[in-house]
Amino acid sequence: MKCPSGCRLQGDIDATEQSILKRFGQICDRAKDAEHQAKNTMLMTKLLYFGNRKIIVKNYVAEGKHLVLMDELQKNLTSVRKRAIELSTKLKAQYNRLQQQIATMYQIEVDIDIKIRACQGSCKIAEVYSIDKESYRSLEKAMHRFQEIFEKKARAVNDVGALKMKPELYGPLVSLRAYVM
Repeated sequence: MKCPSGCRLQGDIDATEQSILKRFGQICDRAKDAEHQAKNTMLMTKLLYFGNRKIIVKNYVAEGKHLVLMDELQKNLTSVRKRAIELSTKLKAQYNRLQQQIATMYQIEVDIDIKIRACQGSCKIAEVYSIDKESYRSLEKAMHRFQEIFEKKARAVNDVGALKMKPELYGPLVSLRAYVM
């Protein structure tokens, strides 16, 4: 290209300037598009963040409540376990007393039977006395069954473990698709 005065150099400068201005315009358009996309991305990110933030806070609060309830439940379980151990100890003591009483009753009956048999007087003729050994056997069997059940239950009381919290999502996180326009 030639300039109106006929200078070839001026024409090349004008052509290069036109080319540079055109490329500069394209760069500006791309920058505007990138800025617009960045604003949209920031808006989507903000919406996504605040949407998920509510769920995260809600989950955190729910987990906090669960931890408080779990702690109370653990305390209750501990107190129930202590109470069960106390009652178990008392029951064991009652069981031992009952066994002693049964043994004493049997010994007294044996003594009575011996005295009646040794008596040469009127009590030998007046009363026919015999020890009911079958009832004592059934009492011993019942006491043995009770002892077995008691031991099983005592082991079960000691086997109660501690509660542990597992993290779990309570709802889906908000996805980007929900905000796509």
